[in-house]
Amino acid sequence: MIEKTKLKKKLPFEKTDTFKNNENNKSWDKDNQAWWDWYVSLADNTDSNKKDGLVKIPEPVKTKYPSKNELKEHLSSPFNISKDNIKNFQKNGFIKLKNVLTPYAVQALRNEILSLLTKTFKNYDKSKKNRFLSLEMMWLENALIKEFVLSPRIAKICADSLPPEYPFDVYGGPRQIKQSDFDERVDILPVADPNIMSMAQRVTLAQTQLQIASSNPQLHNIHEAYRRVYEALGTKQIETLLKPPQRQPEPMDPAKENARALQMKLLTAFEFQDHDAHIAAHTAFMESRMVQINPQVYALLQSHVSDHISFKARKEVTEQMMQDPNLVALQQNDPQSFQIAFDNAVATAVAEITSELVKGEMQANMAKNDPLVRIKQQEVDLRAMDMQRKAEEVQFKQAQENQRAADRLEFDYDRLATQDQQSDERLEVAREKIDQKKG
Repeated sequence: MIEKTKLKKKLPFEKTDTFKNNENNKSWDKDNQAWWDWYVSLADNTDSNKKDGLVKIPEPVKTKYPSKNELKEHLSSPFNISKDNIKNFQKNGFIKLKNVLTPYAVQALRNEILSLLTKTFKNYDKSKKNRFLSLEMMWLENALIKEFVLSPRIAKICADSLPPEYPFDVYGGPRQIKQSDFDERVDILPVADPNIMSMAQRVTLAQTQLQIASSNPQLHNIHEAYRRVYEALGTKQIETLLKPPQRQPEPMDPAKENARALQMKLLTAFEFQDHDAHIAAHTAFMESRMVQINPQVYALLQSHVSDHISFKARKEVTEQMMQDPNLVALQQNDPQSFQIAFDNAVATAVAEITSELVKGEMQANMAKNDPLVRIKQQEVDLRAMDMQRKAEEVQFKQAQENQRAADRLEFDYDRLATQDQQSDERLEVAREKIDQKKG
């Protein structure tokens, strides 16, 4: 006999409050998988003096499996039990029967379950050690497993073994199962979502991912994090709910940037661009009437020009300082002092470039007093007004399209709600029919 002290064993996880709660007959506060892992650990006596730990199950034997029709025929054929079997069941609550299923049928079922476990659990060979890997309600989605669950052969064994009514205690009070529940007609209607637990787990995981991503958006794809949350919730047509992800800005020529500015879209300057060309193109466009009469567009272009000025100044200062051996040595020996000198030089360069631009604007203003310039300005104003009108037309059409899309979405929502209501009504009718059959 093994001494009690020798039955102490290492559990797959520490003896936490969760495990203590179970010892005190309190509710289990982890998921089903953690409970099964703990339950299997109770059978593991590998730390005892006897070699009676968990039995290592051999790998499935490669054999010829029955066809779908053969398996269906086998599971539908009757299995006769004796009167002694019935008496033993009604006396003891269980019976042990041989050859209810053929070895080939059992092997086919085992391989199917192993296939599902391998697909569900990553690193299956390592995960299965000293664990009970569980999948719930597989028969609802797997045709082969469903044949076993709804097997008339097994149902008949239950029907033949039971009296007309059999007491069956469950949580919440006594219940009774009837012999007629296991007749040749196996009618099973799930009244709850079998995936609700796994769905809750997926939602929790997705929400955790979103929380982590939101804490450091620079390193994460926030759009994808939200999409996974909606996917875990089972939301349909997510693309109609989430805005499409913003594409990373791409380099553009000055003309395209000017067009985007008129649409009040942000502009992005890049370090490798020709800054003089961009500055010249944008400052010239800022003198046009269509920009002059739009302070917001003017401010947007001005900000963009300032970005180019900054890039240009930094490029010039870097080239100059790298030609000075003393500054190169300073960068290597005292990076902080070098950075201060670099920032001061950049500030000076920015001031010089800005000053040149201001002088150019003053000269342009003086030229505006020329009559020929004023005539040209009027022509530009007319073109500007025409472009403004076209832009407003585009915005109006876009607003109409957005409204139509919103109306379609609302219509689809109402239609789905109606379908859900009809499904609930059909389900209720099915329940009533089953109750009538049982009654």
